[in-house]
Amino acid sequence: MAPKENFETIVRRLQEIVDALEQGQTDLDDSIKIFEEGLQLVQKCNKQLDAAEIKIRKLVKTEDGLQLNFLDPEKM
Repeated sequence: MAPKENFETIVRRLQEIVDALEQGQTDLDDSIKIFEEGLQLVQKCNKQLDAAEIKIRKLVKTEDGLQLNFLDPEKM
């Protein structure tokens, strides 16, 4: 199993893909190939962001019921 890619590394690769596609210097087949890679990377980023959100959410019981609070990352 390949090690989990760092979020920032994925974002850098996405920027490289965007730059390459915007420059228009790749042929159609290569453009499609790197576009597909970009879509896969976006999915990875979304999964990592979803996982991070779950980790920092905290459900707190209050007098009015349950309240969703987000933890302060600086206090973690």
